[in-house]
Amino acid sequence: MWNHIINLICLTLIIVFIVDLSGAIDTLKLLISRLITNNKIKSTNFELKPFDCSLCSCWWAGLIYLICTNNFTFTFIAFVALLAFLTNVFANILLIMKDSILTLLKIIQNKL
Repeated sequence: MWNHIINLICLTLIIVFIVDLSGAIDTLKLLISRLITNNKIKSTNFELKPFDCSLCSCWWAGLIYLICTNNFTFTFIAFVALLAFLTNVFANILLIMKDSILTLLKIIQNKL
């Protein structure tokens, strides 16, 4: 059970990183825009649900994970819903971690 909880949290972190923080979705949208318009329009101003929404991606990926691991229970579905709801929180936690590490490195660098 704990293994699945940890896996779902890791899945959420990976999705939040890819969708909200990495810029990969904008690159994908640009590629799709170029392919559809034969390189005439370069735009990221369209929705690519569920891939450009970390909440949606986390929800569907979590459900797929539960189905594939035979853990499709109300408890795990509720946990996936909670993780999906908290994707903005996870994004902010990751950014705070990054900023804290950078600040710590600057302090160490100034001491040397």
